[in-house]
Amino acid sequence: MMEQNTGITLGQRLEAIDAGSLNRTDRLALAHTCLKCVLWDEILGPKPEGFDDLPKFSKEVKKPFRPRQHMRSKRDYTEPAAESIERIVGEANISRFWWVVVFGRTEEDWFRWYTVERFLSPEERMILQRPPQQSAD
Repeated sequence: MMEQNTGITLGQRLEAIDAGSLNRTDRLALAHTCLKCVLWDEILGPKPEGFDDLPKFSKEVKKPFRPRQHMRSKRDYTEPAAESIERIVGEANISRFWWVVVFGRTEEDWFRWYTVERFLSPEERMILQRPPQQSAD
């Protein structure tokens, strides 16, 4: 598991993860994370020809289906694959992967955030973070 370190890039964090040591769900979550960062993941097979020469994003309006010969950006390849993976493993597993594997937080931290804290307003979060008040007896 990786420790939190703000001195390295997300790409470096992803490269440092031992994909072979992950269970299937986390391996798919790693692929999803790479794809959302517009990086190819070997789990999808060989990189499409010319992929490295494409821009990350296209200025064209997103279309639901575009034949491969009309791919204009890396995102045109990575986004449909990322969406498919998210349908397979679910948003919760992808969120947990970010917290636990990529950022080195605990399962408990993620679960508390995922089930409660992400729905709180900033003011409610501040109240939760305050230490309990001692009564003056």
